[in-house]
Amino acid sequence: MVEEKRYLEIEAQEDRSAGIGTGGLIILGLQHAFTMFGATVLVPYLTGVPVNVALFTAGVGTLLFHAITKWKVPVFLGSSFAYIAPMISVTLYYMHQQGLDYKSIQEAQQAGVDLIPSVAYATGGIAIAGLVKFGFGILIKFIGVKRFEKLFPPTVAGTMIVLIGLILSPVAINMASSNWWLALVALVTTLFVRLYCKGFNGLIPVIWGIIVGYIVAAIAGKVDFTEVVSTKWVGFPKLYFP
Repeated sequence: MVEEKRYLEIEAQEDRSAGIGTGGLIILGLQHAFTMFGATVLVPYLTGVPVNVALFTAGVGTLLFHAITKWKVPVFLGSSFAYIAPMISVTLYYMHQQGLDYKSIQEAQQAGVDLIPSVAYATGGIAIAGLVKFGFGILIKFIGVKRFEKLFPPTVAGTMIVLIGLILSPVAINMASSNWWLALVALVTTLFVRLYCKGFNGLIPVIWGIIVGYIVAAIAGKVDFTEVVSTKWVGFPKLYFP
């Protein structure tokens, strides 16, 4: 019992920021934000959920997590890739029930279809899944973490994570296919900085990949600032009930 209690205790992570400085920490924080931003935005893009809703709920969830764990674990809670397939299936099904036959969420969005009524059914399922997870958390609290881990060893958990990545890989390929050379510029820059640059630069390969890729895209005329100029600086997410 004592061993189980120690296992459940949350310990503060080792501080490795010595010598980096405040400016460096801000840059590293931005890199973390940019890294998670792509995945957090990709899920609502694929499922039809408003992006600002996904970002808002991710922020609220992250703050709650840090408050509960007393700010000991540097974790960001973003969109889950595990729900992409069922959300798309449910949304397209209810669109079909309304006489709207589209092969993908993106096709419906391009046609100007209001997805919220159909997406609400899918997010209702997500809410139920959240309650089930909460119930599992209580169950694990009573039966013990180590006993539960025997059902999901690293081999099983790791395989599931790899499968999710492989299933989503065609999405990345399709998104990059419109500008292969630009995607390769960002990818090669990121890999080069990570493998060959020393010191602080070697810690921020994603930042350099974004900077170089964006500059090259702007020079090539691939960047459209119209939406940036016309969009409001401050706005509220379009919340809805599942």
